Amino acid sequence: MKEELFYEKTVEQYPDLKQWIAGYHGTKEIHMEGIDGKFMILDDLTFGYDKPSVIDLKIGTQTWEEDASKEKIERESKKYPLQRTFGFRLTGMRVYNKEKKDYDIYDKKYGYSITEDTLNGMFALFFSQVDPSERTAVIQSVIDQLRPLLSWFEVPGRLRFICSSILIILEGGSSQLKPIVRLVDFAHVKQLPPTERDEGCIIGIQRILSELSLLVSFCVCYCNYSIFILCLILSILPFTASQQTPHVLHSVTSPFCEYVTIRFPVGKCNTPNNSCVAIFRFSSNSPSSARKQ
Repeated sequence: MKEELFYEKTVEQYPDLKQWIAGYHGTKEIHMEGIDGKFMILDDLTFGYDKPSVIDLKIGTQTWEEDASKEKIERESKKYPLQRTFGFRLTGMRVYNKEKKDYDIYDKKYGYSITEDTLNGMFALFFSQVDPSERTAVIQSVIDQLRPLLSWFEVPGRLRFICSSILIILEGGSSQLKPIVRLVDFAHVKQLPPTERDEGCIIGIQRILSELSLLVSFCVCYCNYSIFILCLILSILPFTASQQTPHVLHSVTSPFCEYVTIRFPVGKCNTPNNSCVAIFRFSSNSPSSARKQ
């Protein structure tokens, strides 16, 4: 088992990796109810969370090994071409919805639909159920965990990770546990030459950090339809003379609600492009006609 060798050999060479991976407790042979084989025993990363929300980001710009066949390279390249730009792709996300008291599930098909315009909305959706008073701190905690991971990758001569993922786990219910960032899936990890770095993973982590930092700088608010209309009217009025009006950047629709991201020009401020971005959530009882606007 390649992944078993990673935990038993590679991690011993790079002990500082242990802070970003699940605890490893050896292997066990299991023969029961149609299950027959050798399995690794790993920590349950969601243990202790009440309602864990999880996002799985396959990291890196390349998802095949150097000796892969031409057919596999072509097949992998076509799956999600933007991965070569972003340095990652969404393979799955589940967000605990407090109103439904159930999970909203987003699979790899949803991940393949993410574009440059909707990428930040995907991250906003993941953090949308965090209490507004805690949201900035939660996102900042994830950023603070990703930065040292990026620093680790930036040192030449370490490892190259192919088809590994970054998991971000946060509390969607009542527990006060902090979010965690972990690396998973290590069947295709290779030792790099002394002068090389895993540039694909570096690009991916840098982009994730950029998107999360943007979220922190945004003015994020969630409101029902009536408050949305009020906010929109009040925001348009000061800029009528200069013809600077808010405009919709993109929208993300979940099974329960719709998130619309709107940029408001606000003159001089400490936000990107001197603007403020508000993300409004339409609840299920919003008028269907209003949700289309």
